[in-house]
This record gives sequence, structure tokens and C-alpha cells, in this order.
Amino acid sequence: MMEDCLAKLKKVVTSVSSFKDEAWIDFSSLFKYQKIKRGEYFCREGEFPENAAFVCNGVLRAFYRTEEGVEYNKTFFVENSFPVSLAAVLQRSKVILTFRHLKIVSCLLQIIIKLKSCMKNTAALKHSSERF
Repeated sequence: MMEDCLAKLKKVVTSVSSFKDEAWIDFSSLFKYQKIKRGEYFCREGEFPENAAFVCNGVLRAFYRTEEGVEYNKTFFVENSFPVSLAAVLQRSKVILTFRHLKIVSCLLQIIIKLKSCMKNTAALKHSSERF
């Protein structure tokens, strides 16, 4: 299953920017395969995001909850998407949305700190990511 997910990830990523083989090996090594049950949370409001993900199959819902407890959908992440609060990652701030799995999700997770470190320290990956 990991190999199928990596193949999907490579297809999506290389449609935006080409990766040399060395860069792809470095990049793909940052991911681990995980199957997440329906109803589990990927990230909750108020947390600092630690992981980015690539959805191989399944659906995640990103929503905002008011002080009164009313939930408003922001977006849905489906197959071949990247559920992450990019603003929180870039600003190193807390997430303002909650990400919850609506059905069983197969995904590849990567630790954001490892990704940043790898991009800085690996010339091939840095070159590929600059064009991303």
C-alpha cells in the first residue's frame, strides 16, 4: 500500500515540478504510511501542526467551530490532496481549523520539521522545491 501511495504522490508532485531521482528519494523518505479511522482527528484547532499529509484515498473535513459549538465546513480534502494549514506552518502559529476524517483514510504523513531540514540540507531537494 505504501508503494501505491508513493506512486500517486510522485504523479501529483511531478506534475507541478520535476524531481531528479536523488531529490525524489530524499523527499519520499520523509513519508510514512498510515491508515486513519473514521472520526479520528488529523489536527485540532489550537494545536501547532506537526505533520503534513498526502491523502491516497479517503476524505478529511476541515471545519471551524464557534464559541457556541456550531461547526462550519471550510473545505474537504479528498484523494491526491494535501491537508495542512499552510498559514499555520508558514507562520509557526496554531491551527484555527479542525481536521477530521469522514471515512477511513489511507495517507502518507510527513513531519514538517524534517521536511524543512531536509530541504535546507539536501541540494537536489532544495533545487526541486524552489520551483514548487
